[in-house]
Amino acid sequence: MNRMLSGSSAPWCRITPGRCLAGLILIMAGSLVSVAYAAKAGVDVVLVMDSSGSMAKNDPQKLRVPAAKMFMSLLSEQDRIGLISFSDNGYPVLHLTAPGPKTNARILASADKVSSRGVYTNLYAALEKGLAMLEKEGQSGKEKMLVLMSDG
Repeated sequence: MNRMLSGSSAPWCRITPGRCLAGLILIMAGSLVSVAYAAKAGVDVVLVMDSSGSMAKNDPQKLRVPAAKMFMSLLSEQDRIGLISFSDNGYPVLHLTAPGPKTNARILASADKVSSRGVYTNLYAALEKGLAMLEKEGQSGKEKMLVLMSDG
């Protein structure tokens, strides 16, 4: 395998297995640094879960709820989780909350509040609400993540 990037004849544009592996290692190294930093400082995560009517057909067993609960249960005490339910608009179900003995039950119960009764799937409004929650409630020094659970 010794291919050139499309439209280029420069030798540095040659794609070889060694260069692909080197690029992958650099990408992974950056990810590991990010993960190590996040593990130390914690993360603020907002789950954005689709509650539109199409989810009743595409997720009839509501598997997104136990998936969200499993995700929530994997967080450390340095992390915080928030939950936005959305269909025609985004609705905060749980504001950013740190797991702990007094909050774990409330965090897990928040996922049970997500239904499949909405009419539309307004992804823009959902992402906007999730990002607004991270911006308004997020703590400086923490990685910020948004996780979207939707059928589109």
